[in-house]
Amino acid sequence: INCVCKLSEDRIASTSDDKKIFIWNLRTKQVVSKLTGHTTAVHGLVQIDEDIIATYAQGAEVIIWNWKTPQKLQTIQIQSCYGERGISFHCRRGLAIGMKDYSIRIYPNPINSTNQFIQLPKEHLSDVFGLQYVNENILISV
Repeated sequence: INCVCKLSEDRIASTSDDKKIFIWNLRTKQVVSKLTGHTTAVHGLVQIDEDIIATYAQGAEVIIWNWKTPQKLQTIQIQSCYGERGISFHCRRGLAIGMKDYSIRIYPNPINSTNQFIQLPKEHLSDVFGLQYVNENILISV
């Protein structure tokens, strides 16, 4: 397991090296669905809203899913995105993704994205490993 995210009172999602996302029932401790579609190991996920999650595979793509149906909604091809925790979401700002070229990309509307993004200035001196929105005006990156 590479990453875990609480989705609701009785559901969590986990990612793994086998390219799958597992949705678990916390009460029964059973897998209730599997999301497939990544081409490499899935290193992380973030919840976008009640029904929607974004998952990413290092160096390849971000996939937007409706985890309840389960259905793939959108694939955003991203070269050189980083692995562990290099993704964060804020409802007013969008999906932030850390890049291996020391930059951060913001996808303002990831659900209906046409792969258009805002490139933040390169302030890092090395890879962007982790991102976390504190609020709509502050994004912490390491």
